[in-house]
Amino acid sequence: MLGDWIRAQREQRGWSQSELARRAGISATAINLLESNRRRQPQADTAHKLAQVFGITPDELYRAAYAETAPDVTLATDDPPRGRLDYWVKAIVGIGPELTAQERVAVLDHAEALRDRPGR
Repeated sequence: MLGDWIRAQREQRGWSQSELARRAGISATAINLLESNRRRQPQADTAHKLAQVFGITPDELYRAAYAETAPDVTLATDDPPRGRLDYWVKAIVGIGPELTAQERVAVLDHAEALRDRPGR
């Protein structure tokens, strides 16, 4: 997950959550929510600031985070993998340059809203 990747990057640099927050110009609470995976996706401006601190683009931030956690899934497989979340994460992230980081966040937010809708 993205929060795990952010934590790993922060710890590799020897930074506290407060230090990362200061460098990115965002709140330590936002860092905590992301790293604990209570907020799965940062807002677009937060993603941009974090990517800048880590020296990458927002697209690279998402690719790096999901490349480490989503197993390799080919998109031309039959139905069983299609029911798995990792299939869809890989498919959405794998779209690559066709979606901006902001569009990816919107797609993932929409998927979460569908998952969490009442009556499910």
